[in-house]
Amino acid sequence: MMFLLLYTLFIYLYIYLLIYLFIYLFIYLFILSIYCLVVETPSPLERLTSDALFHWPLDNPINIKDLKFARWAKGNSMAQLIDKGVRDSAIGLNNNTWIDFGEVYNVCLADGHSCLQGSTLGLWIKHTNKESDFEQCFLEFGEVPGIILYQVNGSFEHLSVKVNK
Repeated sequence: MMFLLLYTLFIYLYIYLLIYLFIYLFIYLFILSIYCLVVETPSPLERLTSDALFHWPLDNPINIKDLKFARWAKGNSMAQLIDKGVRDSAIGLNNNTWIDFGEVYNVCLADGHSCLQGSTLGLWIKHTNKESDFEQCFLEFGEVPGIILYQVNGSFEHLSVKVNK
């Protein structure tokens, strides 16, 4: 008789413990789901650009904004919006189209002498070859300029990078 009473008590305690654990787990998961909705996890692009000095998405030819410092770049009126870019839309530049990112001081891209630990420049570019010996300049930094990304001859598929002292 005593054994049956202890066995029944054990079963009740076990069921009570299981119910308590399920309620605790449910509350924990509910709070965790609310936390995940409130605290946004950074996207891969945000993680990639988290320590960048500048970040221009180049997805709108009218609003060319540096997302790090809320600075605005200027493009001439011939810059076009292209529907399909790497991430969203993109800016299309043809012939005498340009974008001016403004003055960049004390940054390795503009002044190689201030670059003690190296620097990284990341960009996506899709270019078309020209039919002539026309040189295409895609990117230029610095007054000398310091870094130039260009195509020497429009009929060749390769691009060249020139870094000046």
